[in-house]
Amino acid sequence: MKDKLKQFYKKNEVEAWYLLLGFLLIMVLFWQVIFYNKIIIFGDVASDTLHNYLPNYTYYVENLRNLSLRVFDFTLGTGTSIFSMPNFLFDPGLPILLLFPKGRLVDGIFLISILKILGIGFLALKTLRFHFKGRGLVLTGSLIYAFSGYILVWGQHFQFLINVFWFTLLLYAFERWFGDRRKKVLLITAL
Repeated sequence: MKDKLKQFYKKNEVEAWYLLLGFLLIMVLFWQVIFYNKIIIFGDVASDTLHNYLPNYTYYVENLRNLSLRVFDFTLGTGTSIFSMPNFLFDPGLPILLLFPKGRLVDGIFLISILKILGIGFLALKTLRFHFKGRGLVLTGSLIYAFSGYILVWGQHFQFLINVFWFTLLLYAFERWFGDRRKKVLLITAL
């Protein structure tokens, strides 16, 4: 058992270091949210998180729970198609939000944002491994990509964070396809 664990660590050493350093950076950057339950969102009149994203996520979560998601809905403004908001409908974190009660969706949104940041970096790490052999270079590059100013600042606009996640997954899928002709990951990104 110890030998298998050592082999697994040796094979996935960079990934283990990424997860460790990624979680430490998350703890440092978001310590007020994690330890003091503060919500770090813009509270001004034009606040997108409170007045746009939270109601839209609530709409999708409640309708998915009730199995009543309609293609066209007149309760969305003056009426619109749910496909006009693909950033919410195709959010990879939406299934996780189903686990949170309606009053705690803000916590769920924060959790899926953290998971997306870590996932973006992990996918970047896997993509960079196709081009670079240096473990330190791959680790540093993936951390810089995951915790870049764009992702941290514009990540509060969730569609941008979702787009970076899907883009990074697409890059990884192409690298897999070009490298060893595996198409399964590429098919997932086509969805």
